[in-house]
Amino acid sequence: MNILFIILYSIVFLLSFGLEKKVYKCHITPLSFFSSLWCIVGIVANLGLYEYYLPSFLVNMIILISAILVMITFIIFTNKRTNSIKKLRNIVVNVNYSLAVLLIMEIVWFFLIFPKFIDSLSIIQDYNMTILRASETLNISNVSGITSNLIEIFVKPGYMVISIMATISMFHNISPIKKRALWIANIFNITIFTITTAGRLMIVNSLFYFVFSIMVFRGNKIKHFIIKEKKKIIPLVLLIIALLYMQDQRSGDASILETFYTYYFSGPSFLTQLLEANKNVFTINHDFMFGSATFGFITNVVSYILIFLSGTPQGSIYTIGSVLTNHNLAIGNNTQINAMCTCFYNFMLDWGYLGIFIGSVFISGLASYFYFNTVKKKCSYVDVCILIFFINVLIRTIFKWDLLPTDILAVMAYLKFFSYTQKIRVRM
Repeated sequence: MNILFIILYSIVFLLSFGLEKKVYKCHITPLSFFSSLWCIVGIVANLGLYEYYLPSFLVNMIILISAILVMITFIIFTNKRTNSIKKLRNIVVNVNYSLAVLLIMEIVWFFLIFPKFIDSLSIIQDYNMTILRASETLNISNVSGITSNLIEIFVKPGYMVISIMATISMFHNISPIKKRALWIANIFNITIFTITTAGRLMIVNSLFYFVFSIMVFRGNKIKHFIIKEKKKIIPLVLLIIALLYMQDQRSGDASILETFYTYYFSGPSFLTQLLEANKNVFTINHDFMFGSATFGFITNVVSYILIFLSGTPQGSIYTIGSVLTNHNLAIGNNTQINAMCTCFYNFMLDWGYLGIFIGSVFISGLASYFYFNTVKKKCSYVDVCILIFFINVLIRTIFKWDLLPTDILAVMAYLKFFSYTQKIRVRM
């Protein structure tokens, strides 16, 4: 247990929590979803539960500096518009789209994911979900890399969009038929993607989208929401049940609490080991990726094109995911994990320690843009959906940097497409 850093994290947490309440009159800003969250992660990580190794002095300082920077810079960026953020709870948007376009997109996505879905069913039948999760490493998958890339580029963000739209439809204006269609599509997508990848990503994301929507649109009336709108809690309960089932299928030897601890509090410990393990492969402050890790959502558009043209794996997604972080590292006496590099590793890969400052300011700038794009006079459901997506990006910085892949570009494109085509009559 590291008492000093637990105290420091507690002080920053109280400062962040108090400033947010004083300045914004609510707790739905990056001060909660990034600064306060990282302080909680830091406190728990420094307790060393489950015999986990404590984060290093360097990693603790990185987290503290970034939490403070995001807190200060977001307040600076919002400046005189601070009072407008609480207006989020009064926003009412018309969630509209074309049913025909929804059906067409679902067919296209299913066509792209179908080969891997069939392959996954075969692996589950012969083995189990644990083996399916490691199928590419074990070379028992018959699906090409191109198919996997198409799923990552087009299908995954498409399913995210439907999940967000379905969630938003619970809190805003939409016809019953269109709401029902969205939820049928969402349940279908979550089921297909979960079976195909043996991953919890779509279930967890959908769960978070729902929680964020409650916080943003019902935050000051949560008790009223639970009592008067209790039917809307049903999807939340079902998602939790599905998540627990996946946990049982994939990690039957680990308790739910231990798995939760690993996924949400092991980032600092893994980053500590990662920085030490990769010294001979990629040396921080000596080797640089010059923005391709922080701004991967832009640079990897080119990388994907080159991959399809050459057939050769490349780009920052490949470098970080398959070269630098894919090997298991011991983060405790009895635990090994991989890939949980947090957002800070990306920032340091690009600019060394200076990347902590650049990355933190970038997060604040992007957050202020999305927040105020949502509270503008003519807010659309596209703006609301993008904000919910970005809040999830902030939360997931404790795992990895979700702006490394091109998901956010695809999400924005799909949302704009659904928004545009709802004005056009599409004949089936």
